[in-house]
Amino acid sequence: MALDYKFFFEQKGIDYDTFVENVTEHAKDITDEKHNYIKLNVSRLKRVKKTLTIKPEVDTFLKSFDKTVYIMVITENWCGDVSHNLPVIQSLADIAGIKVRMVYRDEDTSLIDAHLTNGGRAIPKALFLNENYEVITEWGPRPNYIQQFIRTELDKPNAVKTEVLEEVQKIYNKDKSQTIQDEMVDIFKLF
Repeated sequence: MALDYKFFFEQKGIDYDTFVENVTEHAKDITDEKHNYIKLNVSRLKRVKKTLTIKPEVDTFLKSFDKTVYIMVITENWCGDVSHNLPVIQSLADIAGIKVRMVYRDEDTSLIDAHLTNGGRAIPKALFLNENYEVITEWGPRPNYIQQFIRTELDKPNAVKTEVLEEVQKIYNKDKSQTIQDEMVDIFKLF
């Protein structure tokens, strides 16, 4: 059975501000240390959005972008990659006048199951839809070079996942959302 992407986008999807409000509210209820990373994601979401510097060439391209595109991001509030990438995707879409909606991965897994990454339900997964709500391409769960870094590091003998993920946070901080901007422009050029 084919997925109804328009339904997911229009009926299940929420806007960025609602997503941030939901994460913030959920973080207030967290009392156990295991889930403190949700609180960290709230601060990351806000910090990335506030400190984001759009490259001039990206800004120029997006301001002249005139195609109909919808972006649906499959997400959850506990995901660290979401907190680094979602504010950038939303900011770029705002410049280009593109409507973005977030859909929670675990509310209906049929959507993520149609867009697995190496067999897993990795998020965020951004689906780029045309005017007919057909998927033209997808992106995620993170910039390509970070994805490759994780795969390489985790394939090493004695790899410690928590250490690899700590290094990923350092890479995100050093990159300052520059790589994802280039990847998003490459995607927009497909339309």
